[in-house]
Amino acid sequence: MMYPRVVMRSLELAARWHKGQTRKHPSEEIPYIAHPAGVGMLLMRAGFDDEIIAAGILHDVVEDCGVTLEDLASAMTPRIAELVSWVTEPSKSVPWSERKRVYRERLAMAPHGALAIATADHLHNMESLISSVQTSGDVWTLFHIDKQTKMVHERQVFNIVHSGLGASPLVDLLGVVLDKIEQLS
Repeated sequence: MMYPRVVMRSLELAARWHKGQTRKHPSEEIPYIAHPAGVGMLLMRAGFDDEIIAAGILHDVVEDCGVTLEDLASAMTPRIAELVSWVTEPSKSVPWSERKRVYRERLAMAPHGALAIATADHLHNMESLISSVQTSGDVWTLFHIDKQTKMVHERQVFNIVHSGLGASPLVDLLGVVLDKIEQLS
């Protein structure tokens, strides 16, 4: 099966822009591109359109790679750049709790496609977290916050996407994965 050109282009750009970056993992060096590709696959499997899938693949490039929304709109489409803008957190120079608060406030106003991207992003991150815990034990030090604080944020995000998207396989799976994490020691 050939993938749509916009999806292939988003993978190429994400791989280039995230080059050299790795995932937070206590014992393995995992190229960062595994995350955006995973987000894109979740969105594709859930039946979202090609631009939402592409935006999911590119969701971290503004936040983590110094790519501007204008660069993204020029390289892809204005809609993709707009979707990415909805799920982009403030600068990492802003304290964690403030970044997350601003992100949640913005997400609460986001359109359907951006909520889908946020859901897939958090789902992929939480599935990766479970895998890390199972292979390496305590991973909370990687986040510079405690498990309880992280999980309060994740539950608040879940409530926002559930409110905006309603019950759907992607949202429901995020709820199941959050329950699993809360049961991990």
